[in-house]
Amino acid sequence: MKSFRLCLYTLCTAIVACILPTTHADESKDPAVLVIVLDGLRPDYITKDLMPNLHKLAKQGVLGKNHTAVIPTVTRVNSSSIATGAYPCTHGILGNTIYIPEVEPTKGLTTSNYKNLMKIDETLDGQLMTAISMGEHLEKAGKEIFVVSSGSTGSAFLLNHKVKGRGIINVEMILPESRREAVLATLGPVPEDASPNNGRNAWAVNAFFMELEENGLPDLTYMWLSDPDHTAHKYGIGTPETNRALKLVDKQIGRIVKKRTSEGLEERLNILVTADHGFSTAIGGIKLNEILKEHGLDKGVINVANGLYVTTDDEEQKLKIIEVLKKEPTIGPIFSRLGHGTLSPSSIHWNHERNPDIWVTANWNDDKNEYGYAGSTMTGGTAGHGSLSQYDISIPFIANGPAIDTSKSTCHSMTNNTDIAPTACKILGIGPSISMDGRIIGSILKDPNVQKQYSSSASWSSTPQKYPEYIATIKRIDIFTQKPGDNYKYILFGTASRSGKPDFRNTQN
Repeated sequence: MKSFRLCLYTLCTAIVACILPTTHADESKDPAVLVIVLDGLRPDYITKDLMPNLHKLAKQGVLGKNHTAVIPTVTRVNSSSIATGAYPCTHGILGNTIYIPEVEPTKGLTTSNYKNLMKIDETLDGQLMTAISMGEHLEKAGKEIFVVSSGSTGSAFLLNHKVKGRGIINVEMILPESRREAVLATLGPVPEDASPNNGRNAWAVNAFFMELEENGLPDLTYMWLSDPDHTAHKYGIGTPETNRALKLVDKQIGRIVKKRTSEGLEERLNILVTADHGFSTAIGGIKLNEILKEHGLDKGVINVANGLYVTTDDEEQKLKIIEVLKKEPTIGPIFSRLGHGTLSPSSIHWNHERNPDIWVTANWNDDKNEYGYAGSTMTGGTAGHGSLSQYDISIPFIANGPAIDTSKSTCHSMTNNTDIAPTACKILGIGPSISMDGRIIGSILKDPNVQKQYSSSASWSSTPQKYPEYIATIKRIDIFTQKPGDNYKYILFGTASRSGKPDFRNTQN
């Protein structure tokens, strides 16, 4: 039924696009939204010393104290969720690398390269994502989207994969191609990649300014800036290099706020700031392929971002793999539809027809690094993300602009990246799309016709006690609206215990 509705929606969108004339936002006084994604930004980075401009933007607006990333806590999953207002269970992008056997039956495909994504979309008859994007949704409403990005071509493409509205300007990709020559003539050559990546971040902000000056303010702009993630992966959390990256990207925030004032857009432009994931110090990675090989369980197994597709369809092999993985201390919560002491993918909004047979996440703890930043995960490299750690899940959310109710400076309600698109829709005066999973964050809006208060309750999901050698646990907050049966589940963290008791650890949340 959902696929039928999506097809009908697509047909209607095409018809409306032919009928409705597109008008630039500056021809009216309609509200506009700028969503800024600072890749890998932890909430505790936002201090007056490190990021004075962002700190001030939060002080003058609303700071979300309990905002969360979508799981898996990786870039392209969250890019897709920000673009659709949907979880992976709906949009189908399950990781930074995904398995699409119709395109590549023997291995996963990285989503960092937009050409892979275009190939998948073509092969699957336009079903790269199985949810409606904001670009498509806005087009139906006669409004325009615009994307600027200094991140990967994949994360930029997923923000507007149908290349609607004013397209995409990324440091390594400009779509539609017909815009390339004029864009580069105005902006000049793209700076070299660096850590910090200030040159490219500034170039992306300049692209937004160019668009504003040449074509007026877009209704919705997604702006993706690659730091601090770009630098923190290389140097770590709290290092002088990463701190410099934070200060430099904060200067770009200052430029944007100043531009909003100088262009007289303070009564129109609403700025929403978030991240795609948090960040943790790496203390050693999961050697999944080695584990499987050591136990003779690697036959016919395709490992895609720690998601195991067992192509032999041997149920006994799958169960043996689960038993082996439960004993590995580097492994955190394990997800599978097979049960057998694992968690269901639906417990984290990850149940999709593209699911692997088994997905493992990295274990984690609250240990602090040498610079005093808490959160360590069993991942490789210097620092990273992708786990169910609260330090990877917890991210900032800042709202500032004419539609924002600043009578309360903080929003304590649970929110998620899936809530950004429906909230942007409300600000723009249109309803959410039929495939959105998120909710309107009514408590931050001046609009009196949105729900401001919610009831909520905390709950735990654990694997069966009959498997005491390994107990995985998910903590979540359920929010209930005034509509009967309408509730939203927000994941705080997930743990794995091998002590015979669930790990109900005392956390910041």
